[in-house]
Amino acid sequence: MKDTTVIYYTANREKEAFESKIREKLLTVIGDMPLISVSHKPIVGFGKNICVGDMPYCDLSALKQLYRGLKEATTTFAIVAESDCLYPPDYFSFTPPTTDNVYRYGNIWILHAWVGPRNQGKAWRKYYSEGAQMCGREFWIKKIEESWEKDQLVFNTKNQYSWTSENPMISFKTADGLRKDTKVIRSEEPKDELPYWGKVEDIKKEFFGVCNREGVNKKHYGK
Repeated sequence: MKDTTVIYYTANREKEAFESKIREKLLTVIGDMPLISVSHKPIVGFGKNICVGDMPYCDLSALKQLYRGLKEATTTFAIVAESDCLYPPDYFSFTPPTTDNVYRYGNIWILHAWVGPRNQGKAWRKYYSEGAQMCGREFWIKKIEESWEKDQLVFNTKNQYSWTSENPMISFKTADGLRKDTKVIRSEEPKDELPYWGKVEDIKKEFFGVCNREGVNKKHYGK
């Protein structure tokens, strides 16, 4: 067993049919790694669940949930998983060489549930995501506590330390998440297909249940 705990946190704002598929996929790739889920609503049969109850839907609440998970864990390292992201097995195979730096996965792609003029129904590359990072657990706790005392960011660097593989992490934008959209790397070509995951059209069909030539219909998913 790796000396790393997976910390999954969610506000339970995504549609349950969607988020349950996210959880199912996560269980298939983490192997025997310990899993702690921190949620606004109870989650049965998904690691050790900590239900925090109703909280404001904001970044601070998400950070508090991560903190609860880190305090509950006992392993040397911790790695995050979010409720609107797909992670390849490669994401969980890394062990940082140090316990006092944050490490971020370097192959992140954004996939929108809808088709619009900017996303074109394709996957777009993103620089980094706080939903794809790992760190020494005790150091992480220390940095969060310092950020609250000094009213500053937990980690100020974006990609100083990183690991990656050819298989991407996918971050979905569904209109139900905390942020409806995000910045992407416009200088890189969008893709119709991603290594390990397959065609974008098929990914959308699997997770959102309806797909046409243009992709997933935003109006349908939004209802």
